[in-house]
Amino acid sequence: MILLRIISIAICLFIYGISYADNSDWLPLSIEQEYDKDDNQIGATIKFNNGRQIKSELMELKYIGTISDIGSTPHFIFSGRSCIDCDMNTSLYVHNPNNGDLKGDNLRNAYPGKLFYYLDDQLVKEIRFFYGNCLPNYNQAAVWYIKYLQHVEWKQKVYITEVTGTSTNDIILRENIPDINIILNQVKSELCKELPGIDMQSEP
Repeated sequence: MILLRIISIAICLFIYGISYADNSDWLPLSIEQEYDKDDNQIGATIKFNNGRQIKSELMELKYIGTISDIGSTPHFIFSGRSCIDCDMNTSLYVHNPNNGDLKGDNLRNAYPGKLFYYLDDQLVKEIRFFYGNCLPNYNQAAVWYIKYLQHVEWKQKVYITEVTGTSTNDIILRENIPDINIILNQVKSELCKELPGIDMQSEP
């Protein structure tokens, strides 16, 4: 028999601000982590206040925040991993529940923080992650500011997942990168939020 462990995310809703969702019919109420008879995690079920629910293949699933377009089903940001006791890092997933269950690897996005090369602990990447009304000329979006080491040179790019209705538009900027202070001002104004980063090793 599969054991269900219910993790309430009411605190997360308060901390991260569900106000980004314009459609109050879609509020995540709980995440039920699912375990087999040997206490191995095998996935999770996400339940919403409108009675809907979706399955997930991810382990250690957590709700991070919400981005949405007016009048549309929100996109939810989750963190999780495809396996436990493996070399795979925690990742971020931007998902609209109208698209069905939350799958794994094909939706992976980088979790913020510092990434060190697994063989010699050299710093190879720094990532900052923001979501909400973060940049002018864009709808609500998830935004990654990425500094990465290429050979011996540090470079920078910005990855944007912009919400348009129930769809997303993915954009990569390698030139004319917006000043990060624009986003930080939006954070101060509480229109945009930043997810704190963690230290990680690169995956082999």
